[in-house]
Amino acid sequence: MSFFEKTYALPFPRGVVFDAWVSEETVIAPAAGMHVDPQVGGVYRLEMPDGSQMNGAFSEFTAGSSLRYSWQWDGSPESTQVAVVFADAPNGSTVAVNHSGFDSAESLSNHAQGWDGYISGFAAHLHSQNVRQATARDIEAMHRVRTSVRENTLVDYSVLTPEAYRSHLERLGRGWVYEHQGRVVGLAIANRVEASIWALFVEPEFEKRGIGRALHDTMLTWLTEEGVSQVTLGTDPETRAAGFYEAAGWIFEGVDDEGEAVFRKSLEAGPAPGSQVSRIAQGTFGRIRNTFSTFEMHTGETDEGEPQLVIPRQAGLLFEVSLYLSDDVLSLCAGEHFKGDWFPCLDPDVVSAFEEAVSGVLVGDFRVVEHHRGSRFRKAILERPTADGWEPVYRHYGGLTWPWLEDRTNVLVNRNPGDTSL
Repeated sequence: MSFFEKTYALPFPRGVVFDAWVSEETVIAPAAGMHVDPQVGGVYRLEMPDGSQMNGAFSEFTAGSSLRYSWQWDGSPESTQVAVVFADAPNGSTVAVNHSGFDSAESLSNHAQGWDGYISGFAAHLHSQNVRQATARDIEAMHRVRTSVRENTLVDYSVLTPEAYRSHLERLGRGWVYEHQGRVVGLAIANRVEASIWALFVEPEFEKRGIGRALHDTMLTWLTEEGVSQVTLGTDPETRAAGFYEAAGWIFEGVDDEGEAVFRKSLEAGPAPGSQVSRIAQGTFGRIRNTFSTFEMHTGETDEGEPQLVIPRQAGLLFEVSLYLSDDVLSLCAGEHFKGDWFPCLDPDVVSAFEEAVSGVLVGDFRVVEHHRGSRFRKAILERPTADGWEPVYRHYGGLTWPWLEDRTNVLVNRNPGDTSL
């Protein structure tokens, strides 16, 4: 057999599929460019990143119905023919491809694999036309999709409050919806602060149409552009969703304490400007969250859009602690007055010292000694214990004070309520 023949089903109208097939805007990886003159005798040219080209010419062009064109790579004596027939089908259309005239079985096999990859990318391209960024106005529709699924269900959906959606859409990351004839049928939400996937769901009746993959790819593209190098997610084990992620290149890491299958994926593109320190901060805050998982914590961003972690005063913590990134500086704030800066956070030793300070404050090994003169704050010193007493870790100075005013101190140490000893 010297020809390849296969019919592909696509969940799009025939006219949409045909127009995209002959559009110069439809550039499917690994191609870098297209040139199409849509008429009999017109040129069909595929341009690759390395400068090589596939050139052809249309011998048949019936708008919306069928195409025939030649196919020859630069420097190759092999010249083949491609015939494509477009037809209506339930829930979309079909594309029947016949590629003939191969000189060898190897060439036939390579092109067969190429067609499968091209159609997959072509479908994803069409799907992307129906994906848009989500806003707060989409929360009701997104929640409807989330509660319609048959896998990864929740015992209590009330935990998915409008505020939880809004926080992820506006502060922690970004979301997208997939629309079919004006109706939201799929959703995806990425948490950039935690470098994780918060949600990826499609209504059951729209599954297996490539919608999930389109949302998935859109989400990972954005995370890559944001400089995220690795992303994680959790899903129910041994489900179709788990199989979907494995097929998309995610690595199964194991099952966590809550019974979720944890997956991780590396993102290959280079980091965006400033993203390396952002990822360091996100990783640092993530380790602190994991170590002190019993504390209530709130992730978010500063006014400058940098990662932030706030640990409010609560049972087991006598004063608020907040952490944030500014440029390449990791900052720790404890109580009303202390603020310490550790930099540059590109230095692993600096990050380690920062984490030691945060841990020391939270478990009560470190203390903050505030100095006041009169009603004015003078300085706050973070101290660690030694064999002989205490030594300073970081000094934070306030404004000028009058030297003749009484000097008084206030000690902040996170010990059990009622324990006032130092």
